[in-house]
Amino acid sequence: MFGSPLLVGLWVYFILTTASPLADYARDLDASLGANNITDSRVVVTDTSANDYLTLLSAPFDVANPNPVEKGYVRDDSDGAGTTIFVIDTGFNMERFPDEECLDERRIDTSLVPRSYRAEPLTDAERNAGYYFPPDNMDDVSTPANSKNIHGHGTQVAILAGGCKTGVARKANLFLIKMVEVLMKAGLVEETMTGPNAQLHALRLIGAAVAGNVASVSVPRGKAVLVMCTGNWREENMSSYGANWEAIKTQMKMALERLDQLGVTVVMAAGNDGSSSNPQQNPDFVPRYTDQQFPQGLATVDSPMLLVGSTNSKGQLSTFSTPGRGDIPVSLYAQGEAVSTYDLQQSGPKLKSGTSYSAPIVVRSPQSELSRVLGAS
Repeated sequence: MFGSPLLVGLWVYFILTTASPLADYARDLDASLGANNITDSRVVVTDTSANDYLTLLSAPFDVANPNPVEKGYVRDDSDGAGTTIFVIDTGFNMERFPDEECLDERRIDTSLVPRSYRAEPLTDAERNAGYYFPPDNMDDVSTPANSKNIHGHGTQVAILAGGCKTGVARKANLFLIKMVEVLMKAGLVEETMTGPNAQLHALRLIGAAVAGNVASVSVPRGKAVLVMCTGNWREENMSSYGANWEAIKTQMKMALERLDQLGVTVVMAAGNDGSSSNPQQNPDFVPRYTDQQFPQGLATVDSPMLLVGSTNSKGQLSTFSTPGRGDIPVSLYAQGEAVSTYDLQQSGPKLKSGTSYSAPIVVRSPQSELSRVLGAS
C-alpha cells in the first residue's frame, strides 16, 4: 500500500472510513506485502522490542491475532526524514528524554502562544488571594489538584509522533507550540486555562511557517503534518463568547483550510467523551458525538482533516472514544488504550489512555505517504 509495509497494517486494520487525499491504497493485500512493494530504495528495519502500538502499524490484518508482537515493528529507515510535524499542546519537556530528542539528527523548534491568548489577566482580587501564573516558558503544565507543575501531555504526544526511540516518525523535524496556561496558588495548580483564540493563534503561526514567513524555518510543500490533541470545547459551553463564537468558528475553519491549501495534513484527536465514564469525568457526565464538540465538528466528510478514534491493542473500540455521526465521522482508529509513554512525574514509563495518544500514532500514515511521493531528504 503506497509501496510501503508501514501502511499495510494501519490502512487495512484500522479501515479508513472517509475520503482523504491518501485514499488511493492497494486493494490486493498479498500483492502489497510483496517484497517489491516494501520499499523503493530504503533499508527495511525490524524492531522486535517495539511497543505494541508500533507493531500494529506494520501488522497484516488477522482477526485471530490482531497484534502479532512477536513479528515486531517493520519500517523503512527514512522514518519521516524531511517532514515536519507540528504539535499544538500543553507544553513540552523533551529535554528530559535525550534519547527521544536526538537533536543531532533533526531540528526541534518551539513557540509559545502569548499569554494574552492563553489566559485572561489576573485581577487584583486574584493576586491578593495568592493566585499567580508560573514562569512564562515552554514547560509542560499540569492539571488541577496536582502538586507539581509538570504533567506531560504535550511531551507525550510529541514523543509518540516524533520521538527518536519510540516515536512513529523518528527523523521528522518537530515544531512544538504551547497553547495552555495554568493558574497557581501555593504551589498547586488551581485551573487549566486556554481557549479557541489560543488555538487559532497557533494555527496561523503554522500557516506562516509553512508559507515561509517564519525566520529560520523551512518546510517543503506537502511535507508537513499537524497533530491537534488539546482543545475540545462543547458547543453549549461557549456562551461566554456571545456573538463572537460564530466568528471564531469561521476563522478557525478558514485557518484549517489554509493549512490544507499549503499542503499540511491535519490530524485531530476525536475526543474522550464516548459512552463510558472514567475517573477524570464527573458523575454528571453526558456522552457526546464529534459534531457536538469544537473544533472536531469542523472535520466534515468533505474536509481534509482526519479525526482519530481509539482502540485497545486488540483492535477493539475504546468505549471512551467519542463516536462520529452524520457528516462528522471518525476517519480512522489507532491504539489509544494502555499506550506506554513517559510520565514526567515518575521516573519510568506509564500506561496512558485517550485519543490524544492514538492521534500521534497515525502520523506515520500520512507522513509515510508524503515521504514516498516527495522523496525523503
